[in-house]
Amino acid sequence: MSQGKYLDDILEFISMDYDNEMLSVHPRDKLNGILENYNDPKTLMVIDIDGTIKRSPTMSIVKKTVFKPQRYYKNLEWLGNMLLTLPIAGWQRWSLEKIETFSLEYAETNVIETLRNNYPNVNLNKIAETESPQLFPGVKDVLTYFSQPKKLLVSRTFEELVKATEKELNNGVQLIHNSYHRIDDKVKLVLDQAEQQRCEKIFIFGDLQNDIDPATEARKLGYDVFMARVCKQMLRKHYHSDVDLYMQRNWTGLRDMLIS
Repeated sequence: MSQGKYLDDILEFISMDYDNEMLSVHPRDKLNGILENYNDPKTLMVIDIDGTIKRSPTMSIVKKTVFKPQRYYKNLEWLGNMLLTLPIAGWQRWSLEKIETFSLEYAETNVIETLRNNYPNVNLNKIAETESPQLFPGVKDVLTYFSQPKKLLVSRTFEELVKATEKELNNGVQLIHNSYHRIDDKVKLVLDQAEQQRCEKIFIFGDLQNDIDPATEARKLGYDVFMARVCKQMLRKHYHSDVDLYMQRNWTGLRDMLIS
């Protein structure tokens, strides 16, 4: 096995268009058929939010409330905590999981709960809808194509942000059947839902290790599993033996392949 920096050193190209780049452990001529197998009512489709279908709304709302405080706060109570915690974020740059965890904890302690408890005139649902980043290109098309599975949004982020994303996805046609927020143990939730829904197959879209863990555990229990990992960059370090497809944040490559 070569020792290059990028995933294409070890995996097969599915699309050579850089913006829509995808890599898979499955041969290109078989991938369409494999994916179509999951467009089935017996499939549970689990979709992460932050870094998977849009840039992190958690980080976005933290940045906008911290660095534009006059829009949300009446005083400078946020400043001390920000100055104390930002260096911690700097130390944790090497780990996406730790960055996400830091952002969630920071937001919970210093942003979300402060706004909920102390500023009744601030509408967090409205902020979540207006300040949340846009969906990555092609996301709605791909989820529309998979019309048969029961689709769940499962995220570690906050209720307002999850509900805003669910509302955005369901605008016009219902794509998401249910959503779950502040879920740290995704393994338990996914396995419980698969059992309750009597699903035989599980399809997961995610970007971090805690999205891959349910795929690993579900396979051990005999479920037919497909794991798609969304990557900002297609780096070799993102390789995992339980991932079937790697795709960049532009989902149009997957969309175009599915409808071709």
